[in-house]
Amino acid sequence: MIVLAILSLAILLTATFLAFYMIRISGRKTPWTVFSFAVLFMAIHQGLVVQQMLTSGDTFSATWESEIINLAVSIILLFGIIWGKPHLSRLISNRERLAHSEELRKNLFDESHDMAFFHGVNEDGSFSVFQDVNEQACKILGYTREELCRMTPSDIAGGKFSESQGKKLQTIRSMVSEHQFKTRDGRWVPVEVSSHLYEQEGQWRVITFARDISPLVESREAVGKENRRCGEILNLTPVSIWHEDFTGVGQWLEKLRKNGIKDLHSHLTENPQLIREAAALVKVISVNDATLRLFGATDRAQLLGSLDRLFTEESDSVFMEEILTIWKGTNHFISEISVQTMSGERIPAILEWYAPTVSGKLALNQVVVTLSNIQELKKMEAEKQRLSALIEQTTESILITDLAGNIVYVNRGFEKMTGYSAGETMGRNPRFLKSGKTPPATYQEIWTALFKGESWRGRLYNLRKSGEPFLEEALIFPLKNEAGQVTHYAGVKMDITEKEELEAQLNQSRKMEAIGKLAGGIAHDFNNILTTIVGNAEMGTVKSRNNGVLHHHFTEILTSGKRAAKLTGQLLAFSRRQMIKPVILNLNRIVVEMDSMLKHLIGADIHFELKATGDILPVLADESQIQQILMNLVVNAHDAMAGQPPPRNLHIITGQVFVDEKHANRFEGVSAGNFALLEVADTGCGMSQELIDHIFEPFFTTKPMGKGTGLGLATVYGILKQNNAIIDVHSTPGLGAAFRVYWPIAEGEIQEDQQPEPLEDLKAKGDETILLVEDNDGVRRFTADGLNRLGYRVVQVENGKKALELLEKQPDEISLVFTDAIMPEMGGMELADNLKSRFPSIPVIFCTGYTDDFLNGRGGIPDVLIYKPYTIDSVVHHIRAILDRSSGKQG
Repeated sequence: MIVLAILSLAILLTATFLAFYMIRISGRKTPWTVFSFAVLFMAIHQGLVVQQMLTSGDTFSATWESEIINLAVSIILLFGIIWGKPHLSRLISNRERLAHSEELRKNLFDESHDMAFFHGVNEDGSFSVFQDVNEQACKILGYTREELCRMTPSDIAGGKFSESQGKKLQTIRSMVSEHQFKTRDGRWVPVEVSSHLYEQEGQWRVITFARDISPLVESREAVGKENRRCGEILNLTPVSIWHEDFTGVGQWLEKLRKNGIKDLHSHLTENPQLIREAAALVKVISVNDATLRLFGATDRAQLLGSLDRLFTEESDSVFMEEILTIWKGTNHFISEISVQTMSGERIPAILEWYAPTVSGKLALNQVVVTLSNIQELKKMEAEKQRLSALIEQTTESILITDLAGNIVYVNRGFEKMTGYSAGETMGRNPRFLKSGKTPPATYQEIWTALFKGESWRGRLYNLRKSGEPFLEEALIFPLKNEAGQVTHYAGVKMDITEKEELEAQLNQSRKMEAIGKLAGGIAHDFNNILTTIVGNAEMGTVKSRNNGVLHHHFTEILTSGKRAAKLTGQLLAFSRRQMIKPVILNLNRIVVEMDSMLKHLIGADIHFELKATGDILPVLADESQIQQILMNLVVNAHDAMAGQPPPRNLHIITGQVFVDEKHANRFEGVSAGNFALLEVADTGCGMSQELIDHIFEPFFTTKPMGKGTGLGLATVYGILKQNNAIIDVHSTPGLGAAFRVYWPIAEGEIQEDQQPEPLEDLKAKGDETILLVEDNDGVRRFTADGLNRLGYRVVQVENGKKALELLEKQPDEISLVFTDAIMPEMGGMELADNLKSRFPSIPVIFCTGYTDDFLNGRGGIPDVLIYKPYTIDSVVHHIRAILDRSSGKQG
């Protein structure tokens, strides 16, 4: 029994030791301390029992049963302590962690930069007053901790924390939302509220954090404002902008890849219906106002959704290229396309889209598309093409240079005019065309005008690529942009080389025409004077037959007068007013028949050669005029070779040639066609161009004084102009000259050797009364004296008006009217018209100092016309013949 008691004591002592050791773990203020002392008291009691049993030997105070029970209790206590130690350790550890967590929570709560609140939830779901708040909440809201702990969330949130929100928090346990908290001074602070519900000691508690999001709200408002501004800009921009979703197309393409399609282009070409199928997968998310205007839509809903209804069948090829672009992973596409408006109108446009790349893949749900209406651009392009075609096809030379004067563009007209291709001129300065004939001051004028922003117009002498000089009329001006800044210089030029030559020839022709009119006028007045001189000299020779000295003087006067009349004839030939009777004749015959005479004319010291064609050269001409032309040209050639060293050669060539339009245009009034050629060429001294410009002018001569009249070549020029023929001169100083006459080939039969009928031999004298109508006093007196000498009675008046007055008084006394054709007040032509109606039986003879051309413009050429200067013998023969014919005495 003593053994059991000792064993029980040992166990209790061990339990006591372990119990007191656990106090260090659980702490002295815990129930474990009481338990430990209880185990200690039990150990002390058991020790006293063991001591008594050992000292007194009294074992009867305890029984076996009690000792066994004590041992069992001791064992149970020991094992209980051993078993409770780890659990107690965990409990204590949990408590420590909880205390640490509470401390950490308290620190986070108090030190948080956000506002923090503790509060509970009432049974009705509403929030209770704040149990605790942190310093940040007091700082932001402006309340003290005590003031806030007397308030509820609804007090600071403006009643927006309702019962339903509390119930919602009980359901989801955690909730984030945005609200506004009211500060002590009445300001509203935007906050993001994060509330968390948890249970503590059987009570529901809420910890709430509220963050001031004023900067976020301001930023959000700024972003919203910027988005609205961007939206306004997008709606104001004239370009159509879309947001499209190609996700369906991307999925469709992935499906094709999985099905083994590698060559998408061939697959779509073989299955074109797939293109429209893919187009239907594109979704329009949003469009701007310009898109509405482009398609004529009134509502965005008309354009949103599927894309395929907005494009035409012609667009399939373009959409196929879009699909291929996505297939290749390219994020940008641009092409021209035709779109269809709501009214069915087709509009050309430029389609361009961009798909952003996210993580190396195309974000096909964010494709931004622009459509630019190029209808007006197409019209402008067509207009530009028309203008370009016009510029390219115009014969004028057009070139454009940069501000440094380097060529950036030339048209075909420039290439044709200069002989340089566009490739040969690009980047070069136009100075490479200079000939050196344009004065440097001209170029200075050009640049001065251009620097002032003005145009310059004038003439420039340049060289073609072949080295041939040419003259151009140039307009050079600055090109300006929309801002008015000069960006380039342009030149529009016309080749006027040929025009200048034609103008020079025209001026020469006009000068010759003016001189011709002057010569014709002089010849007319001179004819009246010569008529008086020659007529009176003729009468003087008759009356002075018995006075040798006087007769000699009159003969000299008559000879000089006839020589002057011949000179007048040359002036009339130059002025194309010579009286001629052209017929169709063979030019070649006339030249050949003059061969012998021409050889005698030029002399034996000149080698003469005639190269006449065997063909007939029919021309409409007066034979004497052709002879006159040939004589003058041969004499001119002979004089040109005088004093020249041998060999001296003279060639005359005839033939038929065709004159083309270009050559004919060099001469006024001449058309292209077949011409008879008469060429006279010599090896004489030759002429410069300056001299050639004057050789056909009357009285112009290079011969010494008294050696030439200066009318030879002038006569040739006049005859040729009168017959619509031309003469071309080619000469070089020291190398001779060639005069080529081109006479138009005539159609019709040749009239050769036609001789005028011989005049009948009539007696000149008579006793009839003749009415002489002449405005020139000298001619009138001379004619009257001559007729009186032959027995005629002559009544003299100055004009047709007085002649009519006289005839009214004594019509029966007048046998014949001899009148000047052209007179002041009333001329002879008008007088004759009056006589035909009032005195038809009185015959009329006309005389004139004017030409046939002049008379044709004033009623035509009369049947009986005597040209001045005339002699009394020639006049009286006509008078006698008509008087005898009218009286029946003929034959």
